[in-house]
Amino acid sequence: LSEVQLRGNRSRTIAWSSVVSTLTGSCATRGHCVVPESEVWILDSSMQVETLTIWGTLKWDITKDDLKLQAGYVLVEDGGHLEIGTSSAPMDLRATIYITKSAHNHLEFGDRFLGGHGSGRIDIHGRKLEQTWTLLSENAPAGTKVLHLKHDPTTMGWRVGDHVGVATTTPHTKNGRSTVHTITSMGQHSLSLAEPLEFEHWGGHREVAGRRFELAAEVVNMERNVRITGDHDDIEATGEGLHTIMTGSGYMDMRYARVEHCGQRPLMGRYCLHFHVMRRCPACVFKGNAVVGSQHVGITVHGTHGTTVDQNIIWDAKAVGLYVEDGNEMDNTFSSNVVICSWWQKCSVNWVGGVASQGGGAFWIGMTNHMIGNHIVGHEIAWWTPGAFRGIGHGKAVGRVCPQFTPFGEIRDNVFHDSARFGIYLDNQFPRNVRRDDDGFLVDQSSCSTHTPEGLDNGVVNEVRNQLDWHNTYVGQYALGDVQYINYTSVNNGHALYWKQSKNFADGRLWHVVDSTFAQDPDDFGCLQFLGPAGPFTFGVSNSAFLGSTRGCYGALQAGQHCGKGGAGGPCNVQYLLDRVDFSGLAPGSINIAMGVYTQSADQGYVLPMFAAKDNSLGGYRSIVSRHLNGFGSVPPDCQLLGPEWGDGLGCGVLVRRLNIWGSDSGRLKLNGTGYNVGPNWAAPTSGRNAGEMKFDSQHGGYGTPALVGGSYSLTGNFNGDLVVEFGDAVLADFFGASESTRVQVGSQTCELRDSDDRRFLTPMGYVHAIGWHLQTVATHNIIRSGTLTCGGGQPDGLTTPSPSFSPTPSGASPSPEVRLPFCRDLPDVKRSCSSDGCKVLADGMTNRACWEYCESAGLMCSGAWEEVDDDCEVKETLTCNSMWQGTSDLICECIQAHAPPEPAPAPAPESDSEDPSAAPSPIPAVPVPSPPADTGVGGAWVQHVATNCYSGHGANGIAGKDPIPSSRSLAACKAECAAEPSCEAITVPAGPAPTTCWLRTDLVLASCLAFDTYDTWVRSAGDVAPASTTPQMSTTSPAQTEPQQPANIYEHIGGHIGSWGGWCTCPDGQRYNVGDNDDGCGSLACVGGIAGPCERVVDSSREGMQVTCAAPLEDIDAPPDADEEPATVAPTQSPDVPLFRVSSFRTQHADGSEVSILQVEGAVARETQGGLATPERRSVYFFEPDGEEVGNATYSGSQWPIVYVPEGAFIDLATGILVDVRQNPQGVLLLAGRPAYQFAGDADGNAAGGHLLGGGSWSWFDASPPTSTTLQTLPATTSEVPDPADASSWVHHRGLNCWKGRGAEGIQDRDPWQKAVSLEDCKAECERYADCDGVVVWADQFPHTCWLRTQLKLDECVDYPEYDFFERVQAGAEQQTTRAPTASPTPAPAPSSSGDGGVDGSTDPDPAAVGPGAWAQHRGLNCWPGRGAEGIEGRDPWQGAGSLDECKAECERFDICDAVVMLADQDPPLCWLRTELKLHECADYPDYDVFERSAGGGAASEQPAAT
Repeated sequence: LSEVQLRGNRSRTIAWSSVVSTLTGSCATRGHCVVPESEVWILDSSMQVETLTIWGTLKWDITKDDLKLQAGYVLVEDGGHLEIGTSSAPMDLRATIYITKSAHNHLEFGDRFLGGHGSGRIDIHGRKLEQTWTLLSENAPAGTKVLHLKHDPTTMGWRVGDHVGVATTTPHTKNGRSTVHTITSMGQHSLSLAEPLEFEHWGGHREVAGRRFELAAEVVNMERNVRITGDHDDIEATGEGLHTIMTGSGYMDMRYARVEHCGQRPLMGRYCLHFHVMRRCPACVFKGNAVVGSQHVGITVHGTHGTTVDQNIIWDAKAVGLYVEDGNEMDNTFSSNVVICSWWQKCSVNWVGGVASQGGGAFWIGMTNHMIGNHIVGHEIAWWTPGAFRGIGHGKAVGRVCPQFTPFGEIRDNVFHDSARFGIYLDNQFPRNVRRDDDGFLVDQSSCSTHTPEGLDNGVVNEVRNQLDWHNTYVGQYALGDVQYINYTSVNNGHALYWKQSKNFADGRLWHVVDSTFAQDPDDFGCLQFLGPAGPFTFGVSNSAFLGSTRGCYGALQAGQHCGKGGAGGPCNVQYLLDRVDFSGLAPGSINIAMGVYTQSADQGYVLPMFAAKDNSLGGYRSIVSRHLNGFGSVPPDCQLLGPEWGDGLGCGVLVRRLNIWGSDSGRLKLNGTGYNVGPNWAAPTSGRNAGEMKFDSQHGGYGTPALVGGSYSLTGNFNGDLVVEFGDAVLADFFGASESTRVQVGSQTCELRDSDDRRFLTPMGYVHAIGWHLQTVATHNIIRSGTLTCGGGQPDGLTTPSPSFSPTPSGASPSPEVRLPFCRDLPDVKRSCSSDGCKVLADGMTNRACWEYCESAGLMCSGAWEEVDDDCEVKETLTCNSMWQGTSDLICECIQAHAPPEPAPAPAPESDSEDPSAAPSPIPAVPVPSPPADTGVGGAWVQHVATNCYSGHGANGIAGKDPIPSSRSLAACKAECAAEPSCEAITVPAGPAPTTCWLRTDLVLASCLAFDTYDTWVRSAGDVAPASTTPQMSTTSPAQTEPQQPANIYEHIGGHIGSWGGWCTCPDGQRYNVGDNDDGCGSLACVGGIAGPCERVVDSSREGMQVTCAAPLEDIDAPPDADEEPATVAPTQSPDVPLFRVSSFRTQHADGSEVSILQVEGAVARETQGGLATPERRSVYFFEPDGEEVGNATYSGSQWPIVYVPEGAFIDLATGILVDVRQNPQGVLLLAGRPAYQFAGDADGNAAGGHLLGGGSWSWFDASPPTSTTLQTLPATTSEVPDPADASSWVHHRGLNCWKGRGAEGIQDRDPWQKAVSLEDCKAECERYADCDGVVVWADQFPHTCWLRTQLKLDECVDYPEYDFFERVQAGAEQQTTRAPTASPTPAPAPSSSGDGGVDGSTDPDPAAVGPGAWAQHRGLNCWPGRGAEGIEGRDPWQGAGSLDECKAECERFDICDAVVMLADQDPPLCWLRTELKLHECADYPDYDVFERSAGGGAASEQPAAT
C-alpha cells in the first residue's frame, strides 16, 4: 500500500507483526515507513526501517523482551503518539531504539534523531528505579572492589550487572578521576564490583575543627532497560551521534531510559535530550534517565516553561550537562540530577555555544527556573549562569530578554565538588522586577533598569539555600546583587567564597551570607579565604562560622577584592557588618579578617574597607579600619592598633561608615576632619588616603572613603559639574538602633549627611559595563553644585554644624595642631643603622614581611630592600620592596619620605554649566500662594507665607537672643519657642520642608516684608498672640467668630504594644506618618482616625512604638474654641526617621504627703548598662549622691539602677516648664543639672517613683522646675549661667565667631586644643590660669569637652563661623576690645543688604576706608562669580600675571568696567580673578576667598574687555 493509502484508512488497531507480514510497500522493504494517523500499531516484534514517521500511534508491547526499533530517524508528527510504557504500566523489559546513520534529512530536525513536533506526543517509561544515585557511606580506598552505600541497592531497584559510576573526590590538582564499574553482587548497603577502584573515594562524614560534613562520592546507576542508542563508530572524530528533540504543542515524557552516543556538537539544537520552543509544557518530563557519553549537551530546555528534569544521571557530557538556552525559559524544575565528568578536560570542549571554557555541568541563560538538590562533579565549572556574557539573551530571544536581571527560581540543597574552576558560579546576576509576557519575553525593556522611573531600587531579592561546595578552586561569582546565601557551606575550596561586587538589598535585609560555615582542613586541598566584594554598600555576614586554618592564606574574611578595577566593585569603602560571626574554630595563628587581597600591593582595597559589629564578632570593637588610615588612631576614644588576627587594623569603639561622592571626574579631592588630621603618606598602597586624599574611581564614577558617625569634615577640590554626596546606609543604622549622620562642609555650606537621606537614582554599581547608570540628581540629594554643597532632604543653606573635632579651624586655613611629617628617626625595630641619615636600616621583625610594609608603618616609602649577610649591613642579595625572604627575621630596608602629587589649582568660583537659579546651593521653594494655608501645629494655628522674609526695617523686629535661635531647631521646635515667648508673633525660616534654624519676630507688619525666594515666614494666628501691629492677613474678628482651625494630629511614641514592622498612615489633613504595627504581625497599623497603608514586614527602628491619632477633619468640628480657653500645648514633632527622647515632669508625693514635681524620661536606649537593663519606656529618673565627686560620670555598678543613655541623633523634646540643664556626656549618658540620670528597676511603669531616698539616702529624685516657660534644647547644650571668674575677669560671648592663627588670634601652646574640659566653666578657668589668655573658642551651643585657648586677640580679624562661639576674656580694669554685642548673633540674618554696594550683613561688611581714587574695601570670606554677584572679565578670569595683591588691584584699575578682584584669603596670589557688574549682596560667604571692592573713582582705564 502507498503512504497516501495508509493515511486514508479508517481507525483500527493492528500488530506490527501482522502489518509487516501483509504489507509489500516501504515498511516491508525497510523503506520510509509511516503509521497512518487513524491507526494504532502495536510493536510486538522488532522493526527495522529506513525512517519511521508516526501520524497515528505506535505502542510498544510491554510484554515482549528485547524488542528493537531501528531507523535513520523516528518522527512523531502532528497528532501522532509514540508510547513505550506508561507511568502506571512501565516497560520493565528490555527495549531499544537504535538510530542509524542515514542520508535522509528532515527539514526541521536534520538527521539521526528521535523527535516530535506539532501536537505529537512521546511517552517512554522504563523500569522505575526508586533512586538513581546514592552516596558512599564509608571511604573506599584505591584497589578495593567493595562499596559501602548510604542506601540499600536492592531497595533502590539496582541489579547485578548494572554499570555504576563512582564520582571523584580527589581534587583536580591531583588528577583524580570518576570511574565506571560493573556490579557483581549486592549486599545490604553494599556493592561488589568487577573492577577495582583506581583512586580513593571519600564516603560518609569528615571532621574539621569539631564539625562533621558529609563529603562523599556519588555512586550513580547508569543502566536502564530502555535504551536509545545508535551508530557511533566515528563519533569521537565527527562529534556527531543521535539526538532527541520535542517541539510544538505536544509533549515528551521520558523516564528511566538510557540515551547514549548522542549529540551533534557542530550543530545548534542537536542535543541528547531536548525540549525545544514548546512554551508552557507541564507534561514535559525527563526523569530518571541516564545520558552517557554525549558529544553535545546532555539535557536542554529551550524556549519552554514548566517542565520537570528530575533524578537524571548525566555522565561525560561534552560542553554542558544541563542547559537553559535562550534566557526566556521560566518555571522549569531541575531536581536531584547528578552530572559527572570523569575528567574535566574531557568535557571542556569547543561547542556551538562558545569556546571550551564557556560551558559547565550546568549552563543557564535566564534564572527563573528551579535548581533543587542537584549534584555536579568534576567539570571545569559546576553551574555557571553567565549574566553579562549572555546579557541580551541567545537565539530567538536576543534583545527580547535581559537574563542578567531575571528573578531566580528556587535554589536549594545543591552540592558541587571537585570542579577545576568554579563550583557555584552565579556570575553577574542582579535580579529585578522584570516585566515579561507568558513566554518570558519583555513587555517593558525599562523594567530591566537599575531603578524604577521614580528612582527607587528595582531589585528583587532571591535566596540560595543549603548549598554545599567542596574541593573546587573557586566558589561564588564576580558580581552578584540582591541574592542571599542561607546555610551555605564551603569546605576545602581554593577560595571559601569568591565575590567582587554586590549591593544593598532592595528589600532592606542586611545579610548577604547567613547561618553559614566556611571550613578548611589544612591537610587537604584549598585555602580558607573568603574574598569578599567591594563597593559603597553594607555587606552583611550573620550567624556564621570559620573553622580550621588559614595557613597559606591572607585571612579568613578578606574585604574589597580587586576593588576599583574592572569587574569589581568600587569605590572601595565597603562596610562589612558582622553579627554572631564565630572565628573561635580557627587554629592558633590564623587570620580572622583582612583588608584587600594579596594580588596587588597598591590596591586601594588595603586602605578603604571597614568592618563593623555591635556584638563580639570583632573582638568587642564596634569598627575596624585599615592600619594605613593612621589618623584614626587618634580618634577619641582612641582606636587601637590590633594584631594580625584582625588584619593589623585599627580597632575602634566608635562607628565608622562610608562617605561617597558620585559624579564626574574632579581630579583629586581632599577631605579634612576626624581621622584625617595627619600628614599624608604617599607610599603605596596608602597614596595619601590617610590624610583624606580622595581619588576618582574611573571604573565606577565616584569617590569614597571612611568617615566617622557624628564627625565633622570639610571637602575641597575643583568640582566638575554636579556631584552627589551620601553617607552610611539606613539598614546599618537600623541595625545599630539609632540614626547615623556626619557633617560635611563644601565651600561656605555645611550639611548634615544622614543614613536616611534620599538615595534615589544612586547605586553602588557606578558606571559598570552592562549594569551602568548615569548620574541623575534630584532636589533632595546632597549636591555639590558650583563649588558649594546644597543640603538634601530640605535642609536649609544655613545649617549650623560642629567643626571637626581636632580644631575649630575651617577648611582652607592651617589647623592649629601642627602636623608632624614622618622622619627616618621614627623607624621602629632598628637593629642597626646602615646609612648616615638613618634611612637605611637593618630592621627586625621582618618574618613574612616586606620592606614596603615596614617603611609604610612609619609613614615613609620604601626605596630599596636587601637580605644581609650576618646581622650586619653587608648585602647578601638584592630584593624588591615587595619581596619577603623566607626563614629570616630581619632585612635591610631603605625608606624615604613620600612626595605628594601636585595639587590642583584652586579657582574662586565653583564651576557651573548652568545659569539656572535652581543650580544655586539653596532649596528653591514653591511659588508664593495667594491664600496661605492654615496650620494648627505647635502653639495653636499658624499661617505659612511662602517666599516671604521679615526682618528689621522690613516688616518686623528680631527678638533679642533669638535672632536667630542660637542652635539647631526643627520647624516644630521653632514654633514651640515662639509659643513660649509672649512677644513672638512669627518665625522666619529657610525655605524647604525641614528647616533647622529660625529667627523669632515681633512688631510684625506683614505688608512691609519682602518677597524672598529662600525664606518662608510662619505667622501665629490672631487668637494666639496680641500683635504690636495689625497686618492685612491677620483676622480682626473676635476669637468666637473665627473659622474653626484644623486641630493637630498627635504623633507620639507609645512603646509597648507598637512594633517595628509597619507602614504609613494618612490623616484627613493629608499628613502622612510612619507608624508601627499593633504588635500583631502586620495585621494592623497604629493608625487612629486615618487611612492605613500597606504594612511592611521590615524592621524600621524609627517607627517602633510610634502611633498617630489623627484629628477629625474640619467638617467634624462643631464649634470654634472658646475665646478664654488656653490653646492646647502640643508636643513638637520629630521626623519619623529620628528617635524621640522626651524629658517631662511627673507629680508625686513625699512621705509627708506633700506634692513634688519630679523628672521623667522616655525613649532611652534599651540596653544593658553597668547599672542594669534600661528601658525606653517612660520612667522616673534619679541621681546617685556619690556621683557628685566626679561630675558627669556614672559610678554606680549593679543591676537595680540602669543608667540612662540618649539615643544617638535623637530629637530632644523637653516638656513645657523643664528648666533643668539637660546634656549628655561623651558616652551618651543623660546629664540632668550635671548629674548622670538613672532609672530604678523597681519602678514598674511611668506612674511609679519608688527609688527616692533608698540606699541610705544615696538615691534621689530630680526636682523639676515650676512650669513657667518652654525650653527646647538639642543636646549637648551650653550652660547659660556662668559664675564670676576667680580673677574678677568678665566674659563676653561672641556667637558664631572663630579665631585662630592668622585669623585674629594665636593658640596657646599645649592648650590648642585643651581636651580635659568638663564644662564651659572649666575652659574659662583654664584660660584664667594664663595671664596672656584672651579668650576661648568652643563649639557653638554645645557641651564643650574640647576648647581652644587663644592669645594675641584681634577680634576684628576673627571670622564669622556659625559652628563656633568665642568667649572673650576681659580682665579686671580692662575694656572690651570691640562693640560686638555679647548676645547678638554676628552671623548673617536672613535679611539681605539693602543696597547693592553696601556689603552684606555680618562678616562681609567692608572695612572702613576712604572713598576716592585708588580706594579699596576688603570683604573677608566672600566670593563673587558669574551667577553669584559678579561677572568675569574676559582674559582676566583668572589673571595669572600677578605677583602681589597690589598688582591685581593695578590690573583691575586698567579697566573701566572692573569693580573688584577675588583672591585666595590672606595670600599674595599667583593668580586673581577680575570682576565686573558687581552686586555684592548676591555674592556668597566663602572662607577661602576675599573680595577687594574698588571704589567708584578708582583709577583710570585704558582697556575695555568683554564681560564673561
